[in-house]
This record gives sequence, C-alpha cells and structure tokens, in this order.
Amino acid sequence: MPEAKLENADFYLLGHGGYAATGNQVRVLPSVTFYGMPDEVLDKTAGVVMPAAESYGALITPTPHADWVPNYDFSTVTDADGLVPAIRSLMRDSEQHKLHICGVDQNFPDNSRLCGEDSPGCATGHHTCSGLLGRYSGRLKIICCRAPYGGDPAWDKGGPGRTMDVTDDVATMVQRLAESRANEFDNFFTTSQFARSFDGLRQGVQATLYLSGEIREWVDVRAAYWASDFMNDSESLIRYLRTIVDQDYTSFKTMIRNPDFTSRVDYVTVLQAETALSPDVVYEGIFAALYDAAIEQGVFASPTGVPEVDLWQEIKEISDLTRGFTDGIQLEAVLAMYAHHGRTDIVAAVTDDIKLSGALDSHGYHSVLMHLHVANGSDDDVVAVYLNAEDQVRQRLLQKSAFRTKLRSLGVV
Repeated sequence: MPEAKLENADFYLLGHGGYAATGNQVRVLPSVTFYGMPDEVLDKTAGVVMPAAESYGALITPTPHADWVPNYDFSTVTDADGLVPAIRSLMRDSEQHKLHICGVDQNFPDNSRLCGEDSPGCATGHHTCSGLLGRYSGRLKIICCRAPYGGDPAWDKGGPGRTMDVTDDVATMVQRLAESRANEFDNFFTTSQFARSFDGLRQGVQATLYLSGEIREWVDVRAAYWASDFMNDSESLIRYLRTIVDQDYTSFKTMIRNPDFTSRVDYVTVLQAETALSPDVVYEGIFAALYDAAIEQGVFASPTGVPEVDLWQEIKEISDLTRGFTDGIQLEAVLAMYAHHGRTDIVAAVTDDIKLSGALDSHGYHSVLMHLHVANGSDDDVVAVYLNAEDQVRQRLLQKSAFRTKLRSLGVV
C-alpha cells in the first residue's frame, strides 16, 4: 500500500508514461513540471541528463506549463532499461533521495496514474486522490514519455537549454563507434579510437551513453569478448552467456545478433564446448540460440557446409520431432527411416543421446541398432545385437520382416 502523502518537498518521479487519447484531462498546478514535451516520446538520454543537470543547479528550461494535461499512466522502470543506473550515476548524491522510481518506491507502484479522479480537489488541482498527485505534494518534476498510445509520435531529444548538448555528444560517439568498427577490427574493443574515448569518460557519462542502443550493444558485446578471453575460450563464453540469459534475455537476443559478435564468435568451437559441458541441452541451449541468430542474420546459410554444424542441425530436427528424444515410438520410426535412406551417420550420432535420455525401451533401442547395422552391412554386429537381447526383445525383433529375413540369411534363426 502507498505511504501517507509526501508533502512540501521536491521530487523527481521517473516512470514509463503514456495516455489513452480517449481519456480525461486532469488539472495540475504550476508546481508540477514535466521534462518531456507534450505528445512526444522522451529520448532516454535527454530524460536522464536534464534532471541530473538540474540536481547540480543547472537552469533547465521547463516544458511549457498547461493547466490541463492528459491523465498519464505510469509503468515500472526495470534495470534492463538502463535508466536507473544512468540517472543515479549522474545525479548529485545529495539529491538522490528525491528520486522516486515507478515500480521501486512504495508511493509510486506499477500502473500508477497521474490522477485517481476520485477526490473533490481533482477539479481544482489540489489533489487528495489515489493518483500520484494525491500521493505527493510540493514541486514534482516528472520524467516520462508523454505520447498517446498507438500512432507514430515524435521524439523529444531535448535541445538548447535543456540537455546541455549531451545528445550532441552521443551522436559524435556513435559516429566514432561506426568509424572504429570499419577501420579498427582487431583492436575494436581494446585500443580503438572509440574504446579509448569511451574508457576515458567518467562513469556517469558512460552510463548515459549506454542508453544509446548502438553504444549499449558495443558495451555488452565487449563484456562477452573479455569474459571469453577475446572469444578464444568458448567454454567461458557459454558460461557467461548463460548468466546473461538468466539476467536479461532481451539483451542476450540483441547481443548475439550484433555483427560485432557474429563476426568474432567461432561457432564450431562453441558447439564442441557445449556438447562437452552439457550434452543433454545442446539442442536447445546457447549454441541453438547462436545458430538461429546466425541463420537469421545471414552469417551462414542452411546447410552451412560445416559438417559438425550440419550434423547438429539434422539431429536437432530429430530432437524437435520427438520432443527432445522423449517420444520413443516416434524416435524409433524416425531413426529407422534415416537408416533405410542410408543416413547411418545420423543414427549412430543419435545413439548416445538415446542412451542418455532413456526414450527408447529395450526393444526400441535394439531395433534402432539392428536398423543401423543392417544399413551398414555389418552382419557380425547384427548377430551380436540380436543374441545379446533379452528373449522377449528377440521375439519382438523377429516380428519385423526385414530383421527376420536378415537373420535367416545369416543362419541365426
């Protein structure tokens, strides 16, 4: 439950905002100001820089005041947005307590509204309602997007008197990033012009630049690059990527599609490393995600022409068809088909997975081995598999005409 009304103080209120065009307008006093322009999406960098600069006493030109504004909805700002660490890094320490974040602070829960429209004072701007204006009083500085839901709103990127030209610095750094990517491949993450420029900035400015999608992706890929000994240690890369999957799956998906990542990762050694680390998840784990992203981004075609990767892809299709090797009846039928068509390499490769998963009963397992050895022309192995089976399994194997004919030709039955 929200706390008692917080009165007679300055507050910075940070949340993702928007409004329904069919909703009501609400009355606000001049003490309520917004950093974003009406009906526009507030650029992340601008939204961080303006309140941070003002916390140090900079004069930020406010957006024009209006007595009536849309009744904005507010939603949670998550760590994945990058907004919270950026604004905390830049804001003056003595002002930090004034920053209240949607979904974090008790008085500013997720799905808050500007006005609850449930108190007599709402009509005059003196709110005692269930909305934000009823929970806070004093000077409220609201950091949010102010665009209606749907449509294609304009972007508010600040400007003179508002963002202190930091957005221009972002554009310069993005251009420098592009130049280093084009001209400094080998030292792109270490001593390139962009890397040296970025590493020379104080932490708060780095956090602000991180809000730029392109720079954020560079930072994220560089972290993977360092964690894997410059992409030379595929086992460490897998372990690192697993932590990213757990922490922020959206960032993981973006990272593995980034050309700075796809141009450096060794897909074959990643497959080998994950097969060694976790053979039970190799068809739905990190390599599977990397493979799908690489195909999507045109890194290679399918089939790839790389024998290990193409073999993995064919076995993955079997895994998908048999619900991860758990549908024994379907698995036996699929492997028999592969053996019949001479793809004994597939049948042999899947055999180890069968042993691990236990999808096949004893009859099914012996049946697959019989198909494999018959297709290979390995008569001694056919006989050995049959004779080593339990009596009940032998009887069922003989019910298959192909096996019965083969064993008769070998004088076994």
